Amino acid sequence: MVSAISIFGGQMRKTGNAGIETQSVITYQQPRDLNISQTYLVENKGPVLNAAAGVPMALACSPRWAAPAR
Repeated sequence: MVSAISIFGGQMRKTGNAGIETQSVITYQQPRDLNISQTYLVENKGPVLNAAAGVPMALACSPRWAAPAR
Protein backbone atom coordinates (compact mmCIF):
# COMPACT_ATOMS: atom_id res chain seq x y z
CA MET A 1 0.00 0.00 0.00
CA VAL A 2 1.24 3.45 -0.92
CA SER A 3 0.19 6.41 1.19
CA ALA A 4 2.23 9.26 -0.35
CA ILE A 5 3.81 10.07 -3.71
CA SER A 6 6.09 13.03 -4.48
CA ILE A 7 7.15 13.79 -8.04
CA PHE A 8 9.79 16.44 -8.64
CA GLY A 9 10.78 17.38 -12.17
CA GLY A 10 10.72 15.27 -15.28
CA GLN A 11 7.92 14.84 -17.75
CA MET A 12 4.83 12.76 -18.31
CA ARG A 13 4.40 13.16 -22.06
CA LYS A 14 2.34 11.23 -24.61
CA THR A 15 1.35 8.58 -22.07
CA GLY A 16 -1.76 7.50 -23.96
CA ASN A 17 -4.07 8.28 -21.04
CA ALA A 18 -3.88 10.72 -18.10
CA GLY A 19 -0.53 12.38 -17.44
CA ILE A 20 -0.58 11.17 -13.83
CA GLU A 21 -3.28 8.82 -12.60
CA THR A 22 -3.87 7.01 -9.32
CA GLN A 23 -6.03 3.90 -9.18
CA SER A 24 -7.33 1.50 -6.56
CA VAL A 25 -9.75 -1.41 -6.51
CA ILE A 26 -11.44 0.23 -3.49
CA THR A 27 -12.88 3.68 -4.22
CA TYR A 28 -10.93 6.60 -2.69
CA GLN A 29 -8.15 4.37 -1.36
CA GLN A 30 -5.57 6.00 -3.63
CA PRO A 31 -2.62 7.86 -2.08
CA ARG A 32 -3.94 10.95 -0.28
CA ASP A 33 -0.65 12.83 -0.34
CA LEU A 34 0.19 13.35 -4.03
CA ASN A 35 2.61 16.27 -4.46
CA ILE A 36 3.85 17.24 -7.92
CA SER A 37 6.29 20.04 -8.63
CA GLN A 38 8.13 21.30 -11.71
CA THR A 39 6.80 18.51 -13.91
CA TYR A 40 5.99 18.81 -17.62
CA LEU A 41 2.58 17.22 -18.29
CA VAL A 42 1.79 17.60 -21.99
CA GLU A 43 0.28 15.88 -25.03
CA ASN A 44 -1.57 13.20 -23.09
CA LYS A 45 -4.83 11.75 -24.43
CA GLY A 46 -6.63 12.01 -21.10
CA PRO A 47 -6.74 14.58 -18.29
CA VAL A 48 -3.53 16.11 -16.99
CA LEU A 49 -4.15 14.71 -13.49
CA ASN A 50 -6.65 12.02 -12.52
CA ALA A 51 -6.61 11.41 -8.78
CA ALA A 52 -9.92 10.60 -7.09
CA ALA A 53 -8.52 11.22 -3.61
CA GLY A 54 -7.24 14.66 -4.66
CA VAL A 55 -3.95 16.42 -5.30
CA PRO A 56 -2.81 18.58 -2.35
CA MET A 57 -0.09 20.33 -4.36
CA ALA A 58 0.78 20.88 -8.03
CA LEU A 59 3.45 23.59 -8.08
CA ALA A 60 5.12 25.15 -11.15
CA CYS A 61 3.89 22.42 -13.52
CA SER A 62 3.23 22.84 -17.26
CA PRO A 63 -0.16 21.23 -17.84
CA ARG A 64 -1.34 21.06 -21.44
CA TRP A 65 -3.30 18.47 -23.33
CA ALA A 66 -3.41 17.50 -26.97
CA ALA A 67 -6.25 18.85 -29.07
CA PRO A 68 -8.73 16.19 -30.16
CA ALA A 69 -8.17 14.76 -33.64
CA ARG A 70 -10.43 16.22 -36.33
